Amino acid sequence: MQKENKNHNFINGTILLFSYMFIISDILFSNITLFFEIDINNLFALLLVLFWVIGMYVERSYIYMSKIHIVFLILLTYYISTILWSVSIESSIFQIIVFSYLFLVFLVIYDVYDNEGKILYGVFSVTISSLVMVWTVLIGYFLHTFIGFDQSWWMVNDPSTPISWHFPSVTPETTGVTISIGMICAWYLYNNPPSSVVKYTSISHLALSPFALVLVASRQGFAAFSIVCLYIVLTVIVERKAGLKDTAKKIGYVSLPVLVSFIFVAPAVAVERVIRFDPGSFGGRMGVWERIVSAIIERPLTGHGIGTQSFFLTDVSEETTHNTYMALVVETGILGLLLYMIIIVQSIRMCVYNLTERNLMWIMIILVWGITGLFHERSAMGLLWFSIAMVLAEAKNEGPL
Repeated sequence: MQKENKNHNFINGTILLFSYMFIISDILFSNITLFFEIDINNLFALLLVLFWVIGMYVERSYIYMSKIHIVFLILLTYYISTILWSVSIESSIFQIIVFSYLFLVFLVIYDVYDNEGKILYGVFSVTISSLVMVWTVLIGYFLHTFIGFDQSWWMVNDPSTPISWHFPSVTPETTGVTISIGMICAWYLYNNPPSSVVKYTSISHLALSPFALVLVASRQGFAAFSIVCLYIVLTVIVERKAGLKDTAKKIGYVSLPVLVSFIFVAPAVAVERVIRFDPGSFGGRMGVWERIVSAIIERPLTGHGIGTQSFFLTDVSEETTHNTYMALVVETGILGLLLYMIIIVQSIRMCVYNLTERNLMWIMIILVWGITGLFHERSAMGLLWFSIAMVLAEAKNEGPL
């Protein structure tokens, strides 16, 4: 027991140490390289994630972090976000909202043991926020289309573009509002958690259906379609374990609208992405990826540092690679990509081998935000790693979620 405590304290202490070193080095020694041209900030970030991975195995595939660790990692994530988002007052407000959201998730993780159902708070904070954002954009689009309503506050892109061809982006202000609304809705669920598998799966189906439909329309069709199918299979498994047999109706809530939208939207989206040659299309992104590959070749092992991908895209007026895995390699190198994949695979493995109604939505979030890359497209590098670590930390001594 004493040896296990020493291992536990060593890993947690090392995580905390590397967290401090990352922030201090970024403040004092920005863009300073060490041996083999390794960026000092990138080195500490990789070491931090490395010890998360080590902790999974040394402590029987889970990490129990003290409250101070969680709070500090929230601050670390917030600081990383300021590097990428500190361009306007609106972005600063958005950072504060994101920080508040993460802090509330932290509170839930340490309260979940008193009431099992309260894990839904963290899950639905993400789900409901996404849904509100989706419907906000949809309402703004249709108001503009049918009555000429000025929707410049709602969308960044040209509102006249057909929604089935180019789903519009969302401004930081809209995102901040929707996250706030999502937290309010989630707070209700936090205090009134569903008490049965029936209620839980019904709510998750209801939440996922429009979200998946819009994913199809937003040029993420194939990824969304495959993920929704996997989600349906997992839901059936959970309900069978709970002794529920009548799952056909619930499956229809998700599969039917997704199938219909996939059939009508996917062909047009696929053709449009091939024939256009701007950075928003597949043809145009080939040029973006060519520049990123050149940058990767320069530092393949450790990358150029967090937040540096935009430096290599100035000549094509882009700020992102539109490819999560290329972004990971160019910023954190092959080592970073490897660690990232280990965390995702291990998290899914922990959930699938202990599949319950509680962890079903966690798997969904990991798949949607992790594998498709949507999370990285809308957040600072490292936020996903932080979220996955929070999920693993929640496991504590009770085992996986």
